[in-house]
Amino acid sequence: MNYFARSPLYRLNKKYLTLRQKLYITHIKDDLSWDQAHFRNFLKKYYKKTELQTFSKKEASKLIESLKHILGAEKS
Repeated sequence: MNYFARSPLYRLNKKYLTLRQKLYITHIKDDLSWDQAHFRNFLKKYYKKTELQTFSKKEASKLIESLKHILGAEKS
């Protein structure tokens, strides 16, 4: 398992956005019922990027926290 986690197959890009992060972001996006256009507009407005694959691991972590905060606010 350790070999797989360090392998290039587990990473989506050279900046180390992980597959797990991408799947979690997609899951939260689906929980928010956002379509792809809405999600891209959110990324463009707050992160100045339009594609998830261009995120670094650190940026993806910040995105996850942002989406979790929005999801929590919607459920309240």
